[in-house]
Amino acid sequence: TMMNDSGIAVKAVLNYFGGDVNDLIVFVDDIDRDYGQLRIKKSGASGGHNGLKSIVSQIASQEFLRIRIGTGRPAHNPQAVIKHVLGDFSPLQLELVHNHDQYHQQRQSNHLHPHQNNSKQLLPQYRNHSS
Repeated sequence: TMMNDSGIAVKAVLNYFGGDVNDLIVFVDDIDRDYGQLRIKKSGASGGHNGLKSIVSQIASQEFLRIRIGTGRPAHNPQAVIKHVLGDFSPLQLELVHNHDQYHQQRQSNHLHPHQNNSKQLLPQYRNHSS
């Protein structure tokens, strides 16, 4: 389904697998948060997000975990918002994603090989970026 009708798919998956809303984790974009900033919330209203509105409507509950991932807000042009959310990553965003991946790969490697600890080299680089 399209994002604005995602509740249809979520309800179908919950029904098919016999899941409960307490098992549900929904990831959504959030233009009101800085790029990469996360907000995790157990329940609540849609906050104007059409995908969340659809899910709440279809499963008749607001009691599910949602993780909002900041995309940042473009210029004050409504058409720019659509292009921004659905468009390609900017070069800076690609760099942040790449650094994030490197950081987590390094953490995973350190978990498997704890005697090698190079994760501190990647973390400051990741934290110092802003968009």
